[in-house]
Amino acid sequence: MRPTINFLYLHKSARRRLRYLNNTYASRSSLGSAQQNALLSFCVVELDNIIINLHREFLVSALSTKCVTCGGAQVTHNQSLASSDEAMLYVMSVLEPNRFKKNYKSTVVLSRRDETKIRDPLKLQTLSIDCRLSNYNSIVNALSLNSTVFAEIAVFRNFYAHRNSQTAKAVFAFCRNLGIATVDDAWDAVTLQPPGRPLNIYQSWITDLSNFAELLLD
Repeated sequence: MRPTINFLYLHKSARRRLRYLNNTYASRSSLGSAQQNALLSFCVVELDNIIINLHREFLVSALSTKCVTCGGAQVTHNQSLASSDEAMLYVMSVLEPNRFKKNYKSTVVLSRRDETKIRDPLKLQTLSIDCRLSNYNSIVNALSLNSTVFAEIAVFRNFYAHRNSQTAKAVFAFCRNLGIATVDDAWDAVTLQPPGRPLNIYQSWITDLSNFAELLLD
């Protein structure tokens, strides 16, 4: 995904990446145990990356290009930002004001590594209010889905990143809270289906993010 002058392209890119992840996840049954673990780790970490990238490219596109929504409406705001660096510095100034003032107030170039990473979509609402984004209603509509992926994926991302007893215990506790009585292994807990959900944990995340992106970019 990359900044665009039309959210339609960002939507297509997000759908393509989510479709690829869904197909990759579905291929796990043909693999051995160790390979399945590696594949599940990849799928969770990559989905987390898609969340970060979707939020970033949405903001950069809205703030630094004269982009239009999937429905063809022009996106306007009250800032004067001509580049992705300027857009992400503005994002930092709103969401991390102390960090911005201390280290980046006079900066004009910002590396991707130093940018403010957004995993919580509520921060999009905070930013949209601050800069008066004209597509605020699309953000509200997307948030109204109450998608679980944004809060839930962190537990599994931390497990796959650290792979220790503490992060495994967090996965077990998370599953118990969802009503899953038996979890044999933290590695494949993401494949389990909680009571009352039509899909397993990972597949529900894919669906959540797909629906969220559609409303966000409308």
